[in-house]
Amino acid sequence: MALSAAVMVLAATGAGAQSAEFLFGDFLEVTPQEVVAYIESGGDLEIRNHQTYTLMHWAAWAGEIEIARGLLDRGVNVDISTPDGMTPMMLAGIVGRPDMVAFFLDEGADYARTNDKGYTALHLWALNGHPDTLTHLLDAGSDPLLRVNTPEKSSHHFLPLDGVRKHNPWALDTEAGRRLERLTYQGTGCEGVIVLPSDKKLTVLAERTLGKASKWREIAELNGLGPDKGYQLGDCLKLP
Repeated sequence: MALSAAVMVLAATGAGAQSAEFLFGDFLEVTPQEVVAYIESGGDLEIRNHQTYTLMHWAAWAGEIEIARGLLDRGVNVDISTPDGMTPMMLAGIVGRPDMVAFFLDEGADYARTNDKGYTALHLWALNGHPDTLTHLLDAGSDPLLRVNTPEKSSHHFLPLDGVRKHNPWALDTEAGRRLERLTYQGTGCEGVIVLPSDKKLTVLAERTLGKASKWREIAELNGLGPDKGYQLGDCLKLP
């Protein structure tokens, strides 16, 4: 049965909670009209699709503030999460929906909440880099100095600034990006990058902070590193 037809059947029979599994099967193809019809039919408000996303996650992804508000009014937790800890606000930040991030924060979403890797919404924001999202998260009190490990190399200890340098460096040319840099520098006392235990080679440091291992030469030149001058744990190195 087609999705739209299924919605009409559910609306007519009130059988949403019992037969909704297929309704939310494809996260990207559900429309606002179908979601509203499903909710009004009495469907399970915490139903999950094959990606383990809920209707609230769908609203975050789609930018549907009123649908999210309706779900909250019906008792859905603003921080409802996937098994790996992805909240609707985190998802909104990743896909570049600053209006949704602001909405969730206003509704009490926990900006300090972490997923199963220890990433907050601010760390995950770096994957998109939208400056308005950054402003909302910093205004709310997100910690720019919270370090997390990466799945690939557990000793890398990424800061949010490291993440955006690697994934969306253009964002650092915005007012919000410069604010993030200032807050990070003020907290660490370093206007560049602090050498971590994992940075045994400049190629590793360059990949961690700039997203490109070959930039190690630029880092070496900028800091006067070479056969006669090396670096050690805790040093502050300038970045190109």
